[in-house]
Amino acid sequence: MNKEPTLWDQEEKTPWMDFRQARAHARSLQLKSKEEWNNYIREHGSELPGNLPLKPDEAYRHLGWKGWNDWLGVTEEPEKPAPSDPRPTSGSSGPDLWKASPANPYLPFPEAREKAREQGFEYKEEWEAYARGLFRNRPPLPEGVPPDPEKTYRHTGWKGWTDWLVPPEKRKDYSPFHHAREFVRSCRLKTKTEWTEQASAIQESARTYGLLIPLKPHLEYEGSGWESWEDWLGTNIEYRSFYDTRRFVHTLELKSREEWFLYCQGLLVSHPRKPRNIYAYPDIAYKEEGWRGWDDWLGNVRYG
Repeated sequence: MNKEPTLWDQEEKTPWMDFRQARAHARSLQLKSKEEWNNYIREHGSELPGNLPLKPDEAYRHLGWKGWNDWLGVTEEPEKPAPSDPRPTSGSSGPDLWKASPANPYLPFPEAREKAREQGFEYKEEWEAYARGLFRNRPPLPEGVPPDPEKTYRHTGWKGWTDWLVPPEKRKDYSPFHHAREFVRSCRLKTKTEWTEQASAIQESARTYGLLIPLKPHLEYEGSGWESWEDWLGTNIEYRSFYDTRRFVHTLELKSREEWFLYCQGLLVSHPRKPRNIYAYPDIAYKEEGWRGWDDWLGNVRYG
């Protein structure tokens, strides 16, 4: 049985070559059409630079793409003019001026946004996958809702993807990346599969520590700390054992759980920063491996 693709299966994004540099490389191939480009890719794609996308119309859709003639440098035949823009001019405003027609089959922005918010997505990547039909168990886009709302409503209400997808009362203020990652690493998961299976339970557990962790961190923290699943889970770190770590913690002479968390955040100027290979939430990390409470962890009790 074929597994339905999800956003969890999304590979790390390729850092594509700058558009103008990539276009210059494409033009140097002296191809004359999209068909010639596709034929060239089939025969010589492996010879191209690794950061040059094979589907430039998708990779550079919002980053300079103007059509295949522009991409290939074809000037002999002028490109067909784009269809007239059905959107109102910059001087127009309001749904009353947005008329549905064969050239403009889309709803006014507020109505389309309401239907989009009903889908329950949080991120642009989810919407784009949905618009391409990758969620086979979902019905298609509602009638009158464009697959590319950022372009369609650019001058008539667009305020960003969060506004498009999430009603104000449902928006979440997730914890900063580094705080969330410290908690997740303390859960000692080994694979992305384990994360997808346990993410909801981990999110609920984190709330008791005043944290709100996203279920899809690779989307939430893109551009603000996210590197890889290995980094998120801490599987690239060789953590110290419970007893070895506890001996080290006793030398810090911390007096309370509150002081421990200040130390972990680097807020105790009298102490060096916490080593990378020590869990910030030892009560979670060592729950089944020696944990006996905070006084024992900090060295505030002595056993006879």
